[in-house]
Amino acid sequence: MGSTTGTAWKMAGIASVLQNWGVVTSIVAYGAALATIEHDLATTRAMASIATSLQLLALGLMSPVVGILLQRVPLRVLLVAGVALGAAGSLVVAFAPHIYWVLAAYALLIGPSSCILGPVTVATLVSRWFDKDRGKALSLANVPIFLLVVPPGAAWLIEAGGRPLLFGVLAAGYLLLLPLIAMVRERPDAVAALAVAADDVVPMPQPSAILTNGQLLARWRFWVLNLGVGVLTGSGVAYTTHGYQIIADKGIDLTLAASVLSAYGLGTVLGVFVFGWLIDRIGALPSLVLGGGILAGLWIAFGLVLQLQPLYLISGLFGATMGSVVAMHGAAITELFGPANVSRAMGLAYFLKIPFLFGFPYLLGKLHDMQHDYVMSLVITAVLVAVAAAMFTILALASRGGKDSDSHALGATLR
Repeated sequence: MGSTTGTAWKMAGIASVLQNWGVVTSIVAYGAALATIEHDLATTRAMASIATSLQLLALGLMSPVVGILLQRVPLRVLLVAGVALGAAGSLVVAFAPHIYWVLAAYALLIGPSSCILGPVTVATLVSRWFDKDRGKALSLANVPIFLLVVPPGAAWLIEAGGRPLLFGVLAAGYLLLLPLIAMVRERPDAVAALAVAADDVVPMPQPSAILTNGQLLARWRFWVLNLGVGVLTGSGVAYTTHGYQIIADKGIDLTLAASVLSAYGLGTVLGVFVFGWLIDRIGALPSLVLGGGILAGLWIAFGLVLQLQPLYLISGLFGATMGSVVAMHGAAITELFGPANVSRAMGLAYFLKIPFLFGFPYLLGKLHDMQHDYVMSLVITAVLVAVAAAMFTILALASRGGKDSDSHALGATLR
């Protein structure tokens, strides 16, 4: 494999490590420390639980800003800033004297760090480097592989040294990302020039016109894609939030219910490679159609199945499909709007996801309070996910003629 191709895959691997540490590890490690933080800071479980919600809120709010900065600021400079914010936030949590310090650290330091090291930057870097095999590369960059090792590691650190040891190690881990960031290459141009000299030419993403926020928001395809992805993402958050209790309501012990949810994590790791292959084989939009259809069926099955063993399979399939939504989303944005617009489009998209991230768990909880069971919640969620799949179908059919920039946008007719 030639130098350009090798460098491209190295960028995907680095992106994966950055996102796994900046997003996956920071959330999962906090879950392991939740009871300790509650005890140490004499607070309530509900108050302590707000931290990761604030982290996700900050990620969504900061995404449009980061999307613009990725077009204007050197990537390595931005990544170093993300590392500095994450390390500082971890140290604040390690020695915080009050729960409000922890919440402030997650909202103002760790949340923005997750945004910089997370999905917007990952999709931007991968899209700059890949034309062929973009689906596989995005899947590699988004596979939450640290999900398999962080929970036991974080639990061991908590038992060995409590909150200061766990979050001190997390702070050190951020600093260990710096050598990887030093290896990041902004774009393939310079490396490609060397490859040409060596007669090792590989396909690279073609330049595309840079669109403003207003131009992106004026395109109906942008709204259809991102509202549909928002529904899928929100349903995934609802599954991880309410899944334990939905399973327990079937008469299954909470410990076994937790083991069913662990199949979700395993499915997430395995599924990204399957959908990565599908993205490259059939395209991002048809893959989203398939993924949405699968998820709609799984929500119905989740309500109907009462036996433990099939629930493991359902949970694993949930993880396999939901874990691939980010990769499918990034690939679809690249196909529709071109690599030059990935950072800005992804930034706006994550901002639009905020109501879905918070609304879906609340909707399921509210419907449960009204009906005293999850039946209506599951039916409505399945219907909404099916509608999202239909939206992707319309988008896929409408986009056969080319990218959004080559067609008439609905917004253009309104100006």
